Amino acid sequence: MRGPVAKPNYQHHDDSLDAGSGLPPEKVWKIYTFLAWFWIVSAIWEILFDLLISPLVSGKDFEFTIFHVVGLLFCLVQILFGAGLLARWEGIRKFVTGLCCIRILFGLLSLVGAMGLIILNSILGLLMVFMTLFDLIANGAVIWAINETERLMSLERMQRRR
Repeated sequence: MRGPVAKPNYQHHDDSLDAGSGLPPEKVWKIYTFLAWFWIVSAIWEILFDLLISPLVSGKDFEFTIFHVVGLLFCLVQILFGAGLLARWEGIRKFVTGLCCIRILFGLLSLVGAMGLIILNSILGLLMVFMTLFDLIANGAVIWAINETERLMSLERMQRRR
């Protein structure tokens, strides 16, 4: 078993440690941590919404259809992936990057559909466009944060070898 991972000391700023964006490492790690927690909290929110809020608002009990069960399972997996991002597990980080790329592709397709929905129902269409854009931005931000921290982690590994 490995002991606790020591946090690198960034107090003496070195330009070679800056991420590709030029942001200081502390800021990049804060953004990365925020996005990992965002993944966890948004999945928990979706579970709560499906199991508690939606049935209360509609006055109907939760329906255990295959779509609801699969959706809940995806939320649980998303919580685990968020925890893996917080733990900085390399395999999870790579898998999440690929997953976000797929979600961006499907998001672009959804954006086309949402634009068509504007013609049929302007309010619902606009809402779908904004939700899809937010999802695209969030997935892009996760990819960015993982790539930015990858460089920082590589530099930290190189420094430990010296």
